[in-house]
Amino acid sequence: MYTTLNVQHIESLKDVIESITGIVIHETVPDIIIESATQIELLDISPNELLDRLREGKVYLGDQSEIAARNFFQEDRLTALREIALRFTAEKVDHDLHGMISAVERIEGWKPRERLMVAISQSPNSQKLLRTTRRRAFNLNCPWIALYVDIGTVLDDQDNAMLAKNLALAHQLGAEVVTVSDTSIGQAINGWPGKSL
Repeated sequence: MYTTLNVQHIESLKDVIESITGIVIHETVPDIIIESATQIELLDISPNELLDRLREGKVYLGDQSEIAARNFFQEDRLTALREIALRFTAEKVDHDLHGMISAVERIEGWKPRERLMVAISQSPNSQKLLRTTRRRAFNLNCPWIALYVDIGTVLDDQDNAMLAKNLALAHQLGAEVVTVSDTSIGQAINGWPGKSL
């Protein structure tokens, strides 16, 4: 199967893209889908060429083209998105290359694998932490854990909904999701059984 995808729709890049463009991204694709692709081909075009195509009506038709030119399609934003797309593709190629190392070489060069852990809560900021940890885990080619510490606080409906959303995002991004109960978040993190691994 073949498909095309704009860089702004990659889930782990959502926060970065939104901070660059100032536009909320509503539709994303889980990174695991992209990572499982047998081949990724980057279709690159300079921001000026893309803006020319937009003016010529080759990207959007009619009023949509003018709206896009005033908002998303600005040269500085397009340049930043281009850099992100190039980096993401290079990281995927590098990751695939490391996966091609023979089993013998892997055994000879064996060393303990790193693992990353991120502590999350019902805070909306947890989503940014999850996406950042996801990108770092991918770059390090290591597993990662999203840890929620239940300190016994009764959450209201809004906080419960946000916590559920954060835990779902952690699962979607491929984290091992762990929930522990403790009266102190710091003690729970410090005493968590997997922390030394």
